[in-house]
Amino acid sequence: MTPLPKPPGAKGPAPQAYRLPDGKTVHLKTNAKPILVTSNKVKDGPQKPVDAALRFEKYDYVAAVFRHPDKNNWASIYVIPTVVAAKAAKEHQAAHLKKMPKGKRDNRLYAIYFDDAGPGEQSGYARKWVEYYIGDIELPLISDEPPIERTGETPDQLIERHRQEIASALRVVPEAVTINVALVFADKDGKTRSAFIR
Repeated sequence: MTPLPKPPGAKGPAPQAYRLPDGKTVHLKTNAKPILVTSNKVKDGPQKPVDAALRFEKYDYVAAVFRHPDKNNWASIYVIPTVVAAKAAKEHQAAHLKKMPKGKRDNRLYAIYFDDAGPGEQSGYARKWVEYYIGDIELPLISDEPPIERTGETPDQLIERHRQEIASALRVVPEAVTINVALVFADKDGKTRSAFIR
């Protein structure tokens, strides 16, 4: 699996997109929760066409990788043909926008829930897309426990070391691994919140 280069002139970080050995391309979408979230390419403006191209549509597949709901330090992987994922996302977005007040119909985010936490038909995709389920992978380097000993490394050095180790465990080049650091906490109502800090 080879990382695709950042398109010339593109702003922001390079997408997590890769070329498979058979020549097909895949866009990787990761989430701590079992949700596939994407957006369309329409810039800010009034009405956003619900059938506007989604950001992963130029690839052959979209890979949804998220924390396993029952097994700590494991991730579940689904590889869905882009045409299938885009069709479902746009159908749900169209139904969602119809329920919103007219002045609020400019939502660019599209969400598909693999668990049953989403609204109506947007939920339950772990069952609906069982044929695209690749399996679970153990992430032994991720732990809910605080570190027992300090290595003297800076945060950047520590993250880079783990990035190299994860790449080795997954048998991919290090450039294919991105580590995001988020602060996870409970708010005053006891709901879990997160804020990306790196």
